[in-house]
Amino acid sequence: MKKIVLMLFVASWAFVQMSCSKDSTSSSTTTTPTVDNCLVSKITDQATTESTTITYDASKRMTSSLNDSMGKTFEYLLTWNDAFTGSIEVKSNGVTSTGGVFYVNTSGYPTRVSIGNNTQGYIVQHTYNADGTAKTTVITLNLDAQTSVVFTTNYEYSGGNLVKTTSTNSIEPANTEITEYTYYTDKVDNRAKSKSKNIFAFDEPGVGSKNLLKSKTTGTTTYNYTYSIADNKVTQEKETVDGTDVITKYTYNCN
Repeated sequence: MKKIVLMLFVASWAFVQMSCSKDSTSSSTTTTPTVDNCLVSKITDQATTESTTITYDASKRMTSSLNDSMGKTFEYLLTWNDAFTGSIEVKSNGVTSTGGVFYVNTSGYPTRVSIGNNTQGYIVQHTYNADGTAKTTVITLNLDAQTSVVFTTNYEYSGGNLVKTTSTNSIEPANTEITEYTYYTDKVDNRAKSKSKNIFAFDEPGVGSKNLLKSKTTGTTTYNYTYSIADNKVTQEKETVDGTDVITKYTYNCN
């Protein structure tokens, strides 16, 4: 399910990965990142140099997400009306293309994000468990006034980490996609706080997983992950699948 949404809304998903300039220690190191005041401020794909820049206000609430790819920009601008609601302006190459609204719960985790309308747009709705971990995500993609597709994901956690997702879609209701996850139990993922601030965290909303992801398997495909750590922060993530590496770098704002 998420692969389909990823292709349709690349800019919305870019924040699930991140960036920084100085990396050192490999994943075999037992360093535990514990930087509580640092939020990810930039995401960079090492191969393509595509980047996403994230900004926050003084209350450390997300205020914008700007994706820059091959000289073209796609940006979400967020205006907070109060502690729980706000509006979204969507810009393509600096020109406003559409808008939307968002809602968060008392923990600041997004519960509903709506972009566009029932002719062209999408609605994302999240529910959470009592501990702040994700329970369900339902994405309604409106293709036109008569046609919509619904993607549903259920999350399962164990020991503070996401261990399984089960995804379905209304186009092929009998086709269930299951992904299972393993973790480096000696390494805390300090990026989880940044992800929880992200209004567009469609992949794993809420409090997130406490440890660094080691692998995930969907069907017969397994993705393996290794990391570099500097100054108690994850500065690089390497995803390896079928012998191919994708390297993402992370920059932080530690104000």
